[in-house]
Amino acid sequence: MAVILSGDFHGGCCGEAKTLTTKKIENFCLLHGIKLPDIHYHIILGDGGALWPNNKESEYWFEWLSMKPFFTLVVQGNHEPYPVIYDEQRKVPCAAAGIEGDDNAALYKVYDNVFYFRRNCEYRIEGKKLLVLGGALSTDKDRRKPYKS
Repeated sequence: MAVILSGDFHGGCCGEAKTLTTKKIENFCLLHGIKLPDIHYHIILGDGGALWPNNKESEYWFEWLSMKPFFTLVVQGNHEPYPVIYDEQRKVPCAAAGIEGDDNAALYKVYDNVFYFRRNCEYRIEGKKLLVLGGALSTDKDRRKPYKS
């Protein structure tokens, strides 16, 4: 099993998503002797950027991720639309992404094969423990509009 770790995806709005093209993933796998089917998970370490209202670029990149042959799991960062992500209708059991979690653990489905972790929970991926915390001190909070930017 292989896992891709990336950060500050921002729904593709700042160009980060373009660094994770299929060709670049394939080249990385070839360089390191990994077969593409061996990648089971892509974990975005904060600022995934899914589900922002009226954000076509974010929709495009998350739909693109949902078509990959692996699950994408996102740790929330400080630039997320929390009320939209944490909608109870999005809540699914950890098994939906083939993982396990403690009693409080859950996932929030945003697209097929794309989920947000719940903070402050322990998860297990193929026997390896992960403690998901998330968040950051937002340095641009005073310039943002709640639930819009």
